Amino acid sequence: MQNVSKLILFFYILLIFMVTGVQAAEGDYIIKPHEDNQGLIDKGLIDSGGADSTITFWELPLLIKISFIAGILAAIIGTIKIIPIIQGRLEDLFDNQNRNDIFDFISENPGCSIADISNNLGINRGSTKYHIGKLISDSKVTLVKSGKFIRIFENSGIFDEQQKVLASHLRNETGRKLLLSIMENPGITNMDLAEKHDMNKSTIHWPLKKFQKSGIVQSSPEGKYKKYSLNPTFENDLKDYFSK
Repeated sequence: MQNVSKLILFFYILLIFMVTGVQAAEGDYIIKPHEDNQGLIDKGLIDSGGADSTITFWELPLLIKISFIAGILAAIIGTIKIIPIIQGRLEDLFDNQNRNDIFDFISENPGCSIADISNNLGINRGSTKYHIGKLISDSKVTLVKSGKFIRIFENSGIFDEQQKVLASHLRNETGRKLLLSIMENPGITNMDLAEKHDMNKSTIHWPLKKFQKSGIVQSSPEGKYKKYSLNPTFENDLKDYFSK
C-alpha cells in the first residue's frame, strides 16, 4: 500500500511540473474569439465543422491516461482508508453511549448484576461484560461477590464495604421482604416469617442463612425454631434504605 501511495505521489508531482511548465510570453500572435466570417470560411482559414474525429480513452496521450488513472487510484485508496476511520468513530460513539447507559444504570441501581443490566438496557451479556471491564479499568465501578452473583457498584466512595454487602442482598425481592420483616419485628421466628410471606420454611432457609453468613442478622434458638434480629451495625443502613 505504501509503494502504491508513493507511485501516485510521484505521478502527481510529475504532472505539476509539466503543467507549471506552460508559460506565457510575448509573440506575434493575437488570439481573438472566433467570428463567423464567411470570407475566411470560404478561404479555408476557419474550420467550423466541429471535431475532426472522436477518439477513445486509450487513444489519449500517455500522460493524460496516467494522470486520470492515478486520480482514480488515489480516490479509491483514500476511500478505503477513510471508511475504517468513519466506522471506528461510529462504533466508538455507539460503544460510549452504551457504556454511559451502563454506568448510569449502575449508579442508579447499586448492587446490580450483569443480568440486571443486560435485561433492563437490552444489551447482550457479552457486550455488557466488555463495557463493565472497561469501566473497571477506568476505576469507575467495583465488583462484590455475593453468593453465586457478582454485584456491581459505582466506585465513588458512596458505599462502604458493609453497605455494599447489604445492597447486594436487597437486590433480591425475597431478601428485601425478609429483612424488612426482621427489622420491623425483632425476634421474629423462621416459622412466623414463612407464614407472614406465605412461603415454606425451605424457601426462606437459604436467604436467612446468607444473611447470617454476611453478618446482617443474628439468630438465637427458640424451642424448635430460631428467632432472628438485625445486627445493630446494619440497622441504620437498612432503615435508611427502607425510608427512601
